[in-house]
Amino acid sequence: MHDIFIVSSIVSDLIVNFSLAITAIVLWKQSPLKWRLLSIYLILLPLFVITKYLMWPLFHIGNRFIDNLLINPTEMVCTLLFFFLSLNDRKLKSTIIWMGMIYFAAYFVDVFFYIDLNNEHPENLIGFYNLLVVILCLLGFRQLLNQAEHIKIIKYPQFWFYTALLVLNLSSIVINYTHNLWSYLENQKVYYIVYYLIYIVHALFLFIGYFYIFKNSKHLIHYE
Repeated sequence: MHDIFIVSSIVSDLIVNFSLAITAIVLWKQSPLKWRLLSIYLILLPLFVITKYLMWPLFHIGNRFIDNLLINPTEMVCTLLFFFLSLNDRKLKSTIIWMGMIYFAAYFVDVFFYIDLNNEHPENLIGFYNLLVVILCLLGFRQLLNQAEHIKIIKYPQFWFYTALLVLNLSSIVINYTHNLWSYLENQKVYYIVYYLIYIVHALFLFIGYFYIFKNSKHLIHYE
């Protein structure tokens, strides 16, 4: 039963990520540069996930090694650049640059000197990143509300991208910092089921965002 759960988790993970990657590729030309940064991450993610699942049976390298050296840094770079290009305030852009530099300096010191790459995540730094993305999402919503005068806000692709990132990162904060409570569960599968459900909801919001990119490109709608 445990093996079935693991296999089904891997298959569902790959299906969701490959679906997002294919969508990002198909709508690449219709996507502005700032949205292509998210697309790059979504296109690379299935390759990273496959690599992650193959590293243990082939080389006995843990999944977290790939998380720490490939998935997390790529996600951070693409997401922060996405917000850098999406938010118009110059002071906020400068803040994103400084926060990114400070974060990456601390991240790499932590990864290379203080944690076991195969078995640990830099939990506090990832929590900091999650919080930073949540704040940037809220600022993105504020900017969007100020700009959205001639069209319903839900028709803006970035509304759905902000929502997807907000859901994923806010949920990650809650899950990571209540991990000790989850550990009391006799069946740890509940923890992973909840996480996968949140990830699927996050993916659905991304799909809706890409749907509006496609729909708006047909009507020649341009958004700043």
